[in-house]
Parts: sequence; structure tokens; C-alpha cells
Amino acid sequence: MFRKLQRYAQIVGDPYLQAALLGAFVMVFMKKWYPGGNLDTIWYSAVAKNIYLTGDYFKFFISKYYFKDIFDHMPMTYWITAKFFEWFGPSDFTARLYPMICSFASYILIYLIGTKLKDKTFGLVALATHAMCFGASKWNGALMHDVPLTTFYLAAFYTFLLAETNSKLYYVTSIFMTFGVFSKGPIIFGFPLGLFFWSVIHGETKFLKNRHFYWSTALFSVLLAVPLLPQFEFQGLSAYTMFYLWKASYLAESKANEYFAYFIVISQTATITLLPFLWSAVKILRHTEKPSILVRYLRLAFWVSICIVVPLSYFGIKYPHYLLPFYPFLSLVAALSLDRLFRLWPYSFPKTLSTISVLAICLFAAFPLKTTGKRSKEVLNIVNVIKLDRSLKNKMVYYLGKYFDDMTLFQTFKFYGSIDVKPIRPYQLSTVDPLSSYLIMKREHLPVALKGSQIGEENCFILNTLYCVYTHREQVSFELPEFDLPHEVY
Repeated sequence: MFRKLQRYAQIVGDPYLQAALLGAFVMVFMKKWYPGGNLDTIWYSAVAKNIYLTGDYFKFFISKYYFKDIFDHMPMTYWITAKFFEWFGPSDFTARLYPMICSFASYILIYLIGTKLKDKTFGLVALATHAMCFGASKWNGALMHDVPLTTFYLAAFYTFLLAETNSKLYYVTSIFMTFGVFSKGPIIFGFPLGLFFWSVIHGETKFLKNRHFYWSTALFSVLLAVPLLPQFEFQGLSAYTMFYLWKASYLAESKANEYFAYFIVISQTATITLLPFLWSAVKILRHTEKPSILVRYLRLAFWVSICIVVPLSYFGIKYPHYLLPFYPFLSLVAALSLDRLFRLWPYSFPKTLSTISVLAICLFAAFPLKTTGKRSKEVLNIVNVIKLDRSLKNKMVYYLGKYFDDMTLFQTFKFYGSIDVKPIRPYQLSTVDPLSSYLIMKREHLPVALKGSQIGEENCFILNTLYCVYTHREQVSFELPEFDLPHEVY
């Protein structure tokens, strides 16, 4: 018992681990933005909240007016977020809790991988290199399915690395691979594809001679079969079938002039680390002597990174956040070139990193800024007013325009107010009753003719720089919450 406590004290008192934990904390938990700041994050928040409200974990939808049945992603992230809503109540923090845990774990895994490959300093260098990738750090703690996918990529890589000395960990690798599939479909298969090139090109076949590798592959196959059970069907179809039907359009071949789009994105979002990555890649690929464990597994990291970005480049639909699993492996390889530079620092590197992290924490605490755009705040302000109307359940909320004109507005109303907004066109305004409804319009569209009257800025019940909300003021009766922050009413 004493030895265990002594070992625990050594781990807790490790300045390198402390620096890694502080650095990861700053990069993830100090970001003060909310899901409404991005179309996808507020979409996923709304879906998860609907699951929480209905208690139906096998029906994904946005609103009773649009997207009544969807299956845009594999269910794991939705299920976990909905369960967190059930345990802790829906809020900005709860919506981000699962991805924040995953983002934090990703930074620590990068540190642990670097430490295992060389030493603790290299682990911190890899972590610091990853922190310099804006394409990755931008999405820290964001409710995106790619965030947990990145964590499972790294966890699979790390456990595969450890399995070289403890082959039973191949089973753990299979579990993380399964979680990757349940989070984002087949994108996790960039890891086994990287293993294929690593073994064929560099002759890395040791793992192929281990019986636990094959049994773990069998375990992986069994786990992948779980969604095929009738108990896990969505609308009578398996999760895999639903996912394919919804994502089939993504398989459309990319146009020749769009194929290199991701490579351009990488040059813009990983500017500092791209050149070190290329230089390190040349060094490890041209290495002719008997490779060390560092060179061997950096080669694997290189091939995994290639096997992520190249297949994605063939997809007809591209988004920058799809590259999230690529950046950690980019950072691990790039750290080889930056390692010597960081070691030239005349002071203790872990203490320097810890000091910077503590200063960053103090800075964020002193300046509570939210990295969210103006338009999103304007929408949220409207939600926070309308949802306090005690007769809202008997009223309609309309938006003058198409759903796709302002998609985030609809999801923001759904997540923060549990309000279904109905889109209408100008020719449908005759059906709107101002006595029992709210009409949301963009300010630029004013004036608007309604029931023989012209609605201008002077008639708006709520008016901000972007939107006008019209209703009869006499029909509005607010019930203020008991606490001081109405924006925290969900």
C-alpha cells in the first residue's frame, strides 16, 4: 500500500506531467464559447436535447417542421451527450462536456505517445507542437463528432504501441477502433490502412505474428456486429444502412480542381508545423540504419496521417473539421524536427510551459470573452426573451425566409428554448396572426406588409442590429426566472 502511495506521489509530482495537464487544461477548458457559435455544433446540441426530452434514443430529429427524421451521424456522440443532459441538465457546459473530455484526453495521449517513443521532453514537444495547429485547437471542446473520433484514433495508436510489449492490449485497440466507428463511421479505418502501408513498405510484420492480434481482430468484428441486432435498429434499418443512406452523397467523386482543397487547408491551419512535418517525414522515410522505436512509430504516424487526408480528398463534400484526426499525427511527426529546437531553451521546459499555462488561466479568468460571432449572440438574445413568455406554448413562432437562409437560428431556438420555429414565405404572411404569434424578420427586409399594415423598425417588439421580432405587445406576459441569468434557462 505504501509503495502504491509513493508511486502515486511520484506521478502527481512529475513536473512534465503537470505541464502536460496544465497545457491541456488551457487549450480545452478555458475556451468560453457556446454551441450556437457554429452551425454543426448547435445542430448536434439540438438533436441530443431532443433525445433527452423525448427519451427516445433511436429517433433523431430537429423540429416538427423540418428534418423530422434524420440520421446524419453514427449515434454514440448523440447518446452520450443526451445522457449527460439527463444527468446534469441541458446547458452550454453539458453540451460541451463530452467533447471537452475527449479533447483533453487527446492532448494527454499525444504527450504519452511522445514519452513512450523517446522521453518526457519529446512528449511535451509533441503536445506543444499540436497546440500550434490552429486547425485542431480551434475545435477543442466543440460538440463535433470528429473530436471523439480524434481521441479514439490516438487511443488506438497508443495501445497498439504499448501492445509491442504487452500483446493483450491489442484487444483494447479493437475497442477504441469500435468506438471510432460508432462515432464517425468508417473514417477510423485510416488507422488499419496506415498499418498496411507501414508493414508493406517498411517490413513491420512483428504484430502479424502475434495470435492476440488476430483474436483482437475477431473481437473487433464481433463488436461491429452489435448495431446489426434488432434492438439497435433505427426505423427498421441498421445504423450502418441509415448512415450510408444519409452519407451516400459524400461519396460523389471530387472534382479535379477540388481534390487538393484539404492540402491547401492544411497549409493555412498548420502553417507552423507543416514544414517541420515534411522535413521529419523525409528523415524517417530515408532512414537506412536499424530504426529505433521512435523512427518506426513515427513512420506509422506518417502513414496514418496520409491515410486520413488522401481518402477524404476523394469525397465530393469537404469540411475543414473533417481533418481533425490528421493533426495529432502531423504534430507527432513534426515534433521530431522541433525537438532539438525546444531542447535549446536555456530554462526548464516543463516549468516554462507550466508558467505560460498558469498565466493563460489568469488571463482568461480576468477577461471572460466568448469566441462567438455577433449574429449568434443576437439570435440567442431573442430566444432568451421569447422563451420567458408564459403563454408561448399557445403561440406560433415564425421566421420570414427559408430554413436554409439562416439554419443556425432554427437550431438555436430549439436548443436554448425548446422552440420550434416555422419558416414562411412572404406570400404566406396572410396566415400569420400577430395576436398569437411572433414573427422574426431580418432587419434588411423591413418594411414588411402584414394584415394591411406596414411593419417597420418602430413596430418591432425586439430590435437588434440584425433582426426584428414583431408581435402585439399587449399579448405578451413575461414570467421572469428566479435567478439572475435568464440565458441559463434551457
